[in-house]
Amino acid sequence: MKRKKTIDSFFKPIVSSSRVPENPNATNDQTTPIDVQVLEQNATPPSEAQQARNVTTAFERDPGKRTQIWQLSPTEQDEAIRFYISEGPYQPKFEPDEYPYNDAIHRRRFCRNWYADFWWLEYSPHTKRAYCFPCFLFSKKPIGKAGSDAFTVKGFQNWKKVHSSDKCAFLTHMGQDPSSAHNYSVQCYNNLKNRIAHIDQVVLKQKEKRVADARLRLKTTIDSIRWLTFQACPFRGHDESPDSINQGNFLEMVKLLASYNKEVNDVVLQNAPKKAKYTSPDVQKEILNIYARKVQISIREEIGNSKFCIMVDESRDESKKEQMAIVVRFVNKEGIIKERFLDLIHVKDTAALTLKDSICAVLSDNNLSVRDIRGQGYDGASNMRGEWNGLKALILSECPYAYYIHCMAHQLQLALVAASREAHEVHNFFQHAISIINVVSASSKRNDELLAKQAEQIAHEIELGELDTGRVLRNIANDRSIKRFSRGDAAGALHIILTFDFVFVLVLMEKIMKITEVLCQTLQKKSIDILNAMDSVSNTKVLLRDLRNDGWEPLLNEVMDFCGKHEVEIPDLNRRYADVTKSRNKHDNTTTLHHYKIDVFNVAIDQQLNELEDRFSSQATELLSLCASLDPRLDSFDRLVMTLPVSTLQPHREHSQL
Repeated sequence: MKRKKTIDSFFKPIVSSSRVPENPNATNDQTTPIDVQVLEQNATPPSEAQQARNVTTAFERDPGKRTQIWQLSPTEQDEAIRFYISEGPYQPKFEPDEYPYNDAIHRRRFCRNWYADFWWLEYSPHTKRAYCFPCFLFSKKPIGKAGSDAFTVKGFQNWKKVHSSDKCAFLTHMGQDPSSAHNYSVQCYNNLKNRIAHIDQVVLKQKEKRVADARLRLKTTIDSIRWLTFQACPFRGHDESPDSINQGNFLEMVKLLASYNKEVNDVVLQNAPKKAKYTSPDVQKEILNIYARKVQISIREEIGNSKFCIMVDESRDESKKEQMAIVVRFVNKEGIIKERFLDLIHVKDTAALTLKDSICAVLSDNNLSVRDIRGQGYDGASNMRGEWNGLKALILSECPYAYYIHCMAHQLQLALVAASREAHEVHNFFQHAISIINVVSASSKRNDELLAKQAEQIAHEIELGELDTGRVLRNIANDRSIKRFSRGDAAGALHIILTFDFVFVLVLMEKIMKITEVLCQTLQKKSIDILNAMDSVSNTKVLLRDLRNDGWEPLLNEVMDFCGKHEVEIPDLNRRYADVTKSRNKHDNTTTLHHYKIDVFNVAIDQQLNELEDRFSSQATELLSLCASLDPRLDSFDRLVMTLPVSTLQPHREHSQL
């Protein structure tokens, strides 16, 4: 019968001059025949350990046939030692009567029970001799001394010297001295076999510990920076020396975290390596930059393919450097308006071209295109809104769809200020209010007295944050411990607030400010769009007109009640009004009632309406005329309207947090 092919017939080991081929008859090297087709179908790539084992199968296991370690090249020595250690001592176990006698006279033979007493013992079926496994691996070349190669090269077979006494040949070979050749080889064997004790393993273990400590130290730094950043707290301290009581928020936060965790305490600050503390200002800035970059990437992903608008504001910080804040406004995938602070950069000057180049650089760094800008919002500075060389014009030259909108909250502020200056009595009222505030707040003692009196006499409402009776100013005017000029200022302020003119304008402006305050808060909302903002402006105009048409009688009655309650002298409203700004020969027959109704009440409201019309009407007309030509059912129309900026308060907020 024809013999079936085995795997060995396809793959044969390469035999070099320094290696002896394995014995094909060895019991532990027998190969089970495998069908070639089944092998090819079920073959899987060998693992690294299997590949290493296949490379080293050329080393002979039989100690009587193998080449001595010291005869191999240095590279082969290391490979052979690792192979033999992985295989262990060669200890074939035959039946007791299968071990041959050494000679016909003494008739002694090897006993397999010796394996249990001497783990290092090997037996060669080829030479019928015993060998020492660790000595074979680590002994030097024989020096020629008798017996020095008995257990390595020649082998041992004088079985009669193997007995239970102290003179046993095996015990003699081992030796009692820890530094004997055999014990030295055993120590080398144990060291090499125990990978934990290898120098590379010791170094690797120390490296892993250093890496773990460094990661914990860095995590503590990152957590401290993240908390301080979210709370908008400064990092550095005035004195960060080791003996300082307060080393600044950052170092104090690291100390706090270390006080709650021993593992953290063992690796931070004084317990950290001198050059790897991770607490230097450069490390803090680098981590902050990483955080900033991650936030910018998140913002860019949130924008996606949506169009956006830019809101820019520049301001000078405490170090006298011009800083420009850039905020993007867009509509996300869920249809929600988002305003995101994109970057804060230093600019060398506030020229429009410099600002434009900086904005384009920031957009490019964040993979945003200038062509996708659909709106731009700035304040009313000439370098921003200039028609020819302003930032608005430069952006429009590259993207004609970048519709410019002057910050509506800023326009409302300008409208209120301009209106207050047109009415003589209103302007004087605000000047007197500033003077009164300065008198009260100039001294902490006066301010505390004001707060104490307010706590005692407060009722349901507080009249503009000032006491109803004026007792604080009266106390200041009568206090002899205060300097005369301060008492004079207090007396003058007291005289002013106890006049009918001051009370009348106070109540009038309270009515007007209540209406405009609602519009002011509405325009500051992030979620408001341009159409709703203009609708709020229109509603404010309606309320002011209603106040003008129907609010005179209620307002006059409220002023009369206030004056009667607080003992303020009420003038005769039917007598002729004496205008101190006019000469006597130019006085007309205008009554006091007519003066307050026409010259103060109507003029103050009319000026507010005129300013709102001038600052919001033209822009609304242009925008609404453009929107009228679009189909409101279009999603792009809704997104465009929601994207356009209403106010530029977000950049101001970012500056205020610096």
